[in-house]
Amino acid sequence: EPENYRRIIQYELYLRYYRRALWYAGHPHAYHTIGSSFAVSAQAYCKQGGMNRRQAGEDFYFLQKIIPLGNFAEINTATVYPSPRPSDRVPFGTGAEIAKMLQTDTAEYLVYPAELFFILKQFFELVPIFNTENWERIWEQLAALHPSISQFLQQNEFTEAVEEAKANSTGMASFTKRFFNWFNAFKALKYLNFARDTGFGEADIAQAAANLLKTCKPGNPTPATNTELLLEYRKLDRVK
Repeated sequence: EPENYRRIIQYELYLRYYRRALWYAGHPHAYHTIGSSFAVSAQAYCKQGGMNRRQAGEDFYFLQKIIPLGNFAEINTATVYPSPRPSDRVPFGTGAEIAKMLQTDTAEYLVYPAELFFILKQFFELVPIFNTENWERIWEQLAALHPSISQFLQQNEFTEAVEEAKANSTGMASFTKRFFNWFNAFKALKYLNFARDTGFGEADIAQAAANLLKTCKPGNPTPATNTELLLEYRKLDRVK
């Protein structure tokens, strides 16, 4: 039905927006985590104990173990299109999300605002000083960012994670790797949920995707429709 396709355009735009926003913020693990769009070697799969038996999200959690191992890259010569069919087989994911969207009266699809990823970018730019500066200087720099970052870090054992990374690193490269193994894509998602629930709220996908696109491609005209926005994000995904 036409409504199914209108909704899958919104949802695919969200998937591509989220991945692009995380990449723009500077997270090294900014990859799509959709089960039908990745492959791993049998050896790597066995080494990590395979996938868990969750009803949904097993692909996301599995990739949090695989991506940090390295030798993980994108295949940009093919495109995977998510199906527009609704499904109640699992509690969340593409099919469940389409079913939920079809049951709502609003034309909007609400997502994390682009501004949250801009905050994450400022935070990730401070990672080098976590390895070189004292704690007074570190917290001074963090205090200059949006308060949601400091509040989230204080609740998630930030100092312990940094000290552990410093104690087990031989240089900046190994420290950065250890830091992002702690502040992985799941931790980034937890921050986004925390900031959303403590004051930021949500934005319609069209607004959020347009705001990010203006930053990634300054000076270019903003697409007028969700379909045009999606086509722009597909082009971006072919580059990175």
